[in-house]
Amino acid sequence: MDLRLLLLAPEGERRELYSTEISKLNIKFDTVGSFGKLYDLMADVPYSGVLIDLNTKLRAPKEELALVRNIFSQFPVAELRCNNNAKKIGLFYEGQSSEGGNLNDFANRYCKTFEPRTLATEKRLNLNFNVLLSTTNNFDNVNAEKTITINVSKSGCFIFSTNVWQPGDNAWFIIQDIEDKTPMCGKVCWCHEWGKNIAIPGIGLQFKVFNQKQVDEIYHTKIDKWTRV
Repeated sequence: MDLRLLLLAPEGERRELYSTEISKLNIKFDTVGSFGKLYDLMADVPYSGVLIDLNTKLRAPKEELALVRNIFSQFPVAELRCNNNAKKIGLFYEGQSSEGGNLNDFANRYCKTFEPRTLATEKRLNLNFNVLLSTTNNFDNVNAEKTITINVSKSGCFIFSTNVWQPGDNAWFIIQDIEDKTPMCGKVCWCHEWGKNIAIPGIGLQFKVFNQKQVDEIYHTKIDKWTRV
């Protein structure tokens, strides 16, 4: 499937400038003007990444902030800033170099390796399972990181981690609090690196190697047994 991005920017000069720069990379993209429309379109059309006008994000109504967090937790996202005088745009995204980000790097290093998908609207439960996390299916004391899940859904989970990960990596993990402790594997869809910004460090995983019994037990565990965050 071809790479396709979704651009959120209001109609006008900023959107025209963003669109011009994206078009230079010969990337397919759609545009919307609000988070509500963004959310609706992403529920139906598969995308590999999202470009968000920073000013629009900062002005988003409180009732749309949950939509913002949901999108940021599931897709590669870059925030765009516009310098109208210089006719240039700036970007910020997780993992960019210390010299700053650019559209080509974001599109090819993060979005191109991200399998296009629609926005998952399934319920996420804030459950803290004890987890052993590893880059390989080897959980000795050297390789395994002792950590917890922050939230879980039927298709994936967010695991706290201070290690360095990249989108597309495989992450192996054992959930200690379920009956079946067979190692599971997830694809890293997004990551928050420790110390990069004010966010919980960790990795958003899409379940890849698992058995359905494990997922059913994870998702349907009685909530009152665990600590909500």
